[in-house]
Amino acid sequence: MSRSYSYRIESHGRTMVYTGDTGPSANLDLLARDADLLVAEVIDLPLTIERLRRPEIRSEMIEGLASHMERDHLTPSAIAQLAKRAGVRKVVLTHLVPTIDGRTDLSGFTKGLAGVFDGEVVIARDLDRF
Repeated sequence: MSRSYSYRIESHGRTMVYTGDTGPSANLDLLARDADLLVAEVIDLPLTIERLRRPEIRSEMIEGLASHMERDHLTPSAIAQLAKRAGVRKVVLTHLVPTIDGRTDLSGFTKGLAGVFDGEVVIARDLDRF
């Protein structure tokens, strides 16, 4: 099974951790420990599954894909738990899945963070600086 990489960058007294297409992991918890900034991909799993439901896709295929996505991607609640356990100060959500051009309601990408992670959460936009 292929895996994605995560990086920890320490520079000028700040620590940034970047992770993409990575499911929950004890190693990621260690990597993110006390990071100032956690940049993470995020999946709106319910919307992704909804988009897959079509007559030509069998339900067992959808179940398998959903299991893979939950195991190998980070949901908002998984990010919240990771950030809380690791003592992260700020979370930046990026690589939003599913991508829907022109989408204005991004709440599915943050639902489950509030109440678990008390730090700042930002959805990244092109050319943002942190």
